Amino acid sequence: MLEYKTNIVLKDIMPVLDEYTAWYSRLVEQHLEGKSAKIALPSIFGDWLRRAEANRTVRMDIAQRLQEVHEEMSIAAGRFLESADDEKRNPTKEFKEFTRHYAQFVQIMRQLELDQAIESCGYDEKTGLRHPKFMADDVAREMERRARQGNPFALAVVKINNYQQSWIKDEVAHEIMVKLVADQIRDCLRSFDDAYYMGGEYFLLSLKQTDVIGSKSAVYRLNSGITNAHIKTPGEEGDISVSTVVCEPTPGDSLSELIVNMKNDLSGIDGKGTIVQFNDVSPLQRYLHSMMKK
Repeated sequence: MLEYKTNIVLKDIMPVLDEYTAWYSRLVEQHLEGKSAKIALPSIFGDWLRRAEANRTVRMDIAQRLQEVHEEMSIAAGRFLESADDEKRNPTKEFKEFTRHYAQFVQIMRQLELDQAIESCGYDEKTGLRHPKFMADDVAREMERRARQGNPFALAVVKINNYQQSWIKDEVAHEIMVKLVADQIRDCLRSFDDAYYMGGEYFLLSLKQTDVIGSKSAVYRLNSGITNAHIKTPGEEGDISVSTVVCEPTPGDSLSELIVNMKNDLSGIDGKGTIVQFNDVSPLQRYLHSMMKK
């Protein structure tokens, strides 16, 4: 049986926030009641961060930023408590500073929680397609089903033709172009099919319960939709078009190798609406074929 990854970040964030909300409330309440409010920081954050870093479920830059904000909050809390215990001082300034750091910490954790919730539901917010982090497991599941039940299954790599790296410089226009292509992809698929944006000019379509012939029908619908949508390039140099390679993977195929080979089959092909049928061949045959293309 396959083992599918589960995201432990989301379910662990809520207890962290609950602990810190209770800590902040107790500290403020004791201060207002005139009691000494020496309440230690909860240890749960450090435990959570170590697990998240070990499992690589939080990006390194986000983990570092959280650690810095947490340290700043800790220092600000200490200054507030010190000023609150001094009868000659007004702790208003220190309290505001402490509250600002606390609010910033909560905001970052809440945003992380929201991001993980979006990813956990399986869809990429920017494209509306299935989130690429689930791609390998999703395809592996279909490959396993094919091996067990003999169900037909097809993959298609879609390429935006004549893609330019310079387009990425206009981030907003690039995202709009990708989103519009993703919209057309969603419209050409059935409700139980999946699609993923792999970055740059490439998308992957996972077409269930269908063979290469059926997958070509979906691609024809996509080509028609792209043509009628008149999607502009980020540089407004004209309408985009796509080329596609389709295949029926067999159980045991490596998805990463399959994608590389399918991309290679699209190399140099920028014809409007071109559809290529991928046939797996040996590395030697691929090498000879590449030499012939030069």
